[in-house]
Amino acid sequence: MPNIKSAIKRVDVAERNRQHNLAYRSSIRSLVKQYTNSLRTFTQARTPEALLITETALSAAYSKIDRAVRSGIIHKNNANRRKARLKKMLNKAQGSFELNINTVSKQSKINAGTRTIPRENDKVLIGDDLHHQNFGNVKGKNSGATVPVIDKKSVEDLRERLSYLLSGKTELVNKWLTSQNPELGGLTPQSYIDKGQLEVVDTLIYMIEVGQPG
Repeated sequence: MPNIKSAIKRVDVAERNRQHNLAYRSSIRSLVKQYTNSLRTFTQARTPEALLITETALSAAYSKIDRAVRSGIIHKNNANRRKARLKKMLNKAQGSFELNINTVSKQSKINAGTRTIPRENDKVLIGDDLHHQNFGNVKGKNSGATVPVIDKKSVEDLRERLSYLLSGKTELVNKWLTSQNPELGGLTPQSYIDKGQLEVVDTLIYMIEVGQPG
């Protein structure tokens, strides 16, 4: 311990600032968790109300992160990276939401008796994701099926992030992907990848990256 008065004061100030910064970082993590929870709800519910709640939670997280930058708690580049990741998660979820709306709209036209059934290899480009719609098994006018196409590059990016978090061990990555996850109600992350819902797995990995259980 220092015995000079000014040095003692510096130690006290440093400790006070450290405690304040820890509390602020904790509040950021709490807001991010609220956002990821609301995003998960929106991913499952696919309703405008859930989307509004998610956007509100994202705005609150943005505001807290910006204030942390102004206070010097985190670097602006760190803040920009965090905000970009949060926005990317929402964009992916919104892309799937818009795809569902388009599919329902097309199905409504089919039910109305109009000849708007797309051909087998029709493609719908939303954001950065390319989805294929397969109507080859249509039975009559009122049925249809959507088969997702997995973006291999996005899957590789997810596995690369996991590998970094799991010390680069491929067997640990495979075990995490194929193990039941309580955040997914006992389902495995790989099952969501197989269904093309990569944003769900992306959310789980981000929760691990920011220090939340995933």
